[in-house]
Amino acid sequence: MDATGLTTKNVGGRPRRFDPDTERDLLVRATKQLLRSRPYDEINLADILASSGLHTRAFYRHFASKDHLLLWIYEENGKELGRILETRVVAATSGADAVGAWIDEMLRLRFDPRSVGHVAIFNDAAARGVIERLGVPRVAKKLMLDPLLDAIERGRRDGTVGSTSPHAHASFIWSLVWGDLDWVTGSRRGREEGKSTARRVISDFALRGIGP
Repeated sequence: MDATGLTTKNVGGRPRRFDPDTERDLLVRATKQLLRSRPYDEINLADILASSGLHTRAFYRHFASKDHLLLWIYEENGKELGRILETRVVAATSGADAVGAWIDEMLRLRFDPRSVGHVAIFNDAAARGVIERLGVPRVAKKLMLDPLLDAIERGRRDGTVGSTSPHAHASFIWSLVWGDLDWVTGSRRGREEGKSTARRVISDFALRGIGP
């Protein structure tokens, strides 16, 4: 069974040119590149194989379908972001600062030029439809929320956060940061100005709401 939770098929035929991890990485990288240039529903298996340089047997050794490959990408992105958020939260000097650090990192993901394309993959309507059908957003959301919950609980212990409903408040803050930010930034503002404005408005609102 591979990391997608699917049973790997034992398919005969020509020997592998690459080890399993390299095969999977080539498929993932090829799919990410294709998703940056066209909608998900316009990408087919032949496109992924042509871009990765692999054959059909290699694909089915790792993924049951194109949708399960998308699932893998989404889950791995969530795990990576969860690790980054946890590191930022742990390094903060207080619970309130940890909440602020979480907000900063999430906004970096939304506004940093190196991350915008990464996130935009999952703003594609067809891709989001697949992800929602497979129930993955709940998993990814938990990976992002857990570090924020830790920050709020830490703040309750050190007296810098007075939240009486940590789970509800964490979900609300997540919704503010992950939702449509045009209401905060204005669609005509530059990236840095938009990020700065979003941070000021969201941090002020969130930290006042859960302050000591």
